[in-house]
Amino acid sequence: MAMGTPSLQNEFRSDSLVIRNVWARAASQADGVSAVYMVIENTGDQPERLLHAHADVAESVEIHESRMEGGVMTMQPVDGIDIPAHGSVELKPGGLHVMLIGLTRDLQPGDEIELELHFEQAGHVAVRAVVQKP
Repeated sequence: MAMGTPSLQNEFRSDSLVIRNVWARAASQADGVSAVYMVIENTGDQPERLLHAHADVAESVEIHESRMEGGVMTMQPVDGIDIPAHGSVELKPGGLHVMLIGLTRDLQPGDEIELELHFEQAGHVAVRAVVQKP
């Protein structure tokens, strides 16, 4: 099994979206931040866009992208993630991810957290992320 990508079999469906392998990075409230990763597949004929997300375990939730710039890993917010028709996007460590900022409690391995994703077409989609150590 590849390191850094826990094998998960959770799956959530809404309209033409299939959202699977949803997991969150274990973190303590003192750490203050965590990240959520997943695969979003769009089985429909129309492009879809993840606009934002909400979680009750964090004061704010942002969509971020990690990228290497001059040998330094930087993170910056993005205003959405496009999922092409009949395509999929993987949110993973070192790439796109959902950032949980201002944790309201510890995220222990094995916990499940509720996350609400807001899409342009499908609207609000509730998913559950399993907390894991990367």
